[in-house]
Amino acid sequence: RNTYFLSLLHVAMEDLELVIMKFVFLLVAVVTTGSRVAAAPCTGKDLTRVDDEDGELVVEATVDLIQRVFPPDNDFLRRLAYVESRDGTIKCDTSDRSALSVTSARSDDQTDNCGGIWRVCAKQLRMTQEDESLMNHRAGILSNLKIDWLDVTMSDLQAPFYSGLAARLIIAKLEPVPQSDEIEMQGEYWNKTYCASKVLGAECSSSCSNINKDDFTDLVNELLDQEIKDCFIRGLELYFVLDASGSIGEENFERVRNFTSEIAGSFEIGPQGTQVGVIIYSQTAAFVFDLDDNSNRDDLLFNISQIPYISGGTATGDALYLLATEAFTPERGVRNSSFGLPHVGIVLTDGKSNRGIAVDVAAPLVHAQDIQTIVVGVGDNINHMELLVIADYDNSSVYDVDSFQTQQLNNLQKIIALSSCKAVDILRAGEVVEAISVEEHVNSFFEVNIASEGITVFLDVTEGANVLYYSYYIKRPSEAYHDGCL
Repeated sequence: RNTYFLSLLHVAMEDLELVIMKFVFLLVAVVTTGSRVAAAPCTGKDLTRVDDEDGELVVEATVDLIQRVFPPDNDFLRRLAYVESRDGTIKCDTSDRSALSVTSARSDDQTDNCGGIWRVCAKQLRMTQEDESLMNHRAGILSNLKIDWLDVTMSDLQAPFYSGLAARLIIAKLEPVPQSDEIEMQGEYWNKTYCASKVLGAECSSSCSNINKDDFTDLVNELLDQEIKDCFIRGLELYFVLDASGSIGEENFERVRNFTSEIAGSFEIGPQGTQVGVIIYSQTAAFVFDLDDNSNRDDLLFNISQIPYISGGTATGDALYLLATEAFTPERGVRNSSFGLPHVGIVLTDGKSNRGIAVDVAAPLVHAQDIQTIVVGVGDNINHMELLVIADYDNSSVYDVDSFQTQQLNNLQKIIALSSCKAVDILRAGEVVEAISVEEHVNSFFEVNIASEGITVFLDVTEGANVLYYSYYIKRPSEAYHDGCL
């Protein structure tokens, strides 16, 4: 990687400037507070490597950092932290620190079960260091994070980052985790695979000894409900892309339509909130209505209920081409860049494209426009590879809905709402983002692509006070992890 240089040019109450030199990309979080006091510039902070730190922000930063070297795990690592220790807020007995001061995890007398937020015990740590199937993962940790995993001790696991890495290595050893919206199946996985696997034993019970699969499900739903409660969505530019072809079938399309209403209706609809448009396709693709055609929730839900089933062929690529080239344009009602609103596309399909533009040609056009794409597989005979292509091979953005069961739809609704809430908007050179919400403790996330000559970011505070966090490594910098702030 290149060496990155930072230079702070000017700090004042009304006008803050930041110059980033020789950097490929930057992500900025603006955290609004209620007081009218200028924030002082700060250096970087990383609470993920500090012993005994806890809380939601610490866990989320830890998971984001770990995902730099591990593939997505369908939110299991994040949920595991809450199930094991409520993000570290439930403390285990560490009064006898002598048990944690050993130099390695290899001695058989290590039975301590207090391996940080993820409650990784000595036997589990030893497995992650000795198992040959994890050799490549250990090499990746050494190469990318400069951590020799063979030297890690139980004492190290008191820092969230090391505890999370150990848990992620355990997950890598096991069979794949069920998808994020299958919370009940993740509960089964927790009970039958994570807890009952050979890496656990009598001296390494973790919370598996007092939490069953139903408890896991209840705790994950509790976590999702709290995250949604804490999540403020300034608004989105949101398109649904609906497969109305013959392979979907009329009965499934009725479920698709109802699902679209449920998701769209969960947002605050209107010119100052979320705008929703719909593209439908079968033999060809067409716009049903544009982003600015519905100014309130009632009108939107009525118009969704009137979307007809078409049948015929499946031109998924044509629909993706419209999403990439026409959907998010002023002619289709998109608000200008000064609103700083993420662009999101939710594609519902069985992945059986058979005409028109090839999906592997059209999908990259969508990704190039920085459209956050969520793909929902419909039916019981889904082409998963095509769904992955649409999602830019991000398995965490692909969901299967084979039977449209109420509980699965409710789970998926929560996950899509959270995904949209945490969406990152692209901030380009020369653009001005206005009217960022001034409500207390509201976050706005932006990604800034930096040219080789650098860029200046201006933060003009007109009401209250803002803290601007920036990071080179994670998409959502926060008080728990950032490389600097203004």
